[in-house]
Amino acid sequence: MGYQPDFSTVDGLIHALYQSIGFPPGGRPDWNLFREIALPDAHLIRVGSPDRDGNDCLRVETFIDLSTDFLAQSQLRERGFEEIEIMRHTESFGRIAHIFSTYESRFFGEDRSFARGTNSIQLMKKDGRWWLVSILWDEEGQGRVIDDKYLPRQRNTQEIKTISLDEDPQ
Repeated sequence: MGYQPDFSTVDGLIHALYQSIGFPPGGRPDWNLFREIALPDAHLIRVGSPDRDGNDCLRVETFIDLSTDFLAQSQLRERGFEEIEIMRHTESFGRIAHIFSTYESRFFGEDRSFARGTNSIQLMKKDGRWWLVSILWDEEGQGRVIDDKYLPRQRNTQEIKTISLDEDPQ
């Protein structure tokens, strides 16, 4: 059997999120998994990127539609794509969690990244599992550089930090 997501923990949901958007050459993101991760009214907000200005505040289906259109016209479809989480800082209380997740964007299976950024992810626990409420992200560029505190201390490693303000962060 293939990948089985675990939405009962923050770590499981974040892992599933990154799994859902990556794909091998000729493949496509796992949009069904992405839909399982997010509340139907979740917000996905891209802050102005290096190649354009402005913000996009999207709902799940609009994000999927725009991403599908973009992939059809880009080299990502041919080369594959993955976002690798390299640093995570989590704060939680009760049924809410906020994750600052630094990532590198790469062509599938390659070690070198072509972009780097940070996801600000908000989750809520409902019906015994975690749900994506929103993602706000920005990439390096135009003078924006990720602060060292959001990068792993050693290159090519991953760091996960969790701060819980109560006894039950999961």
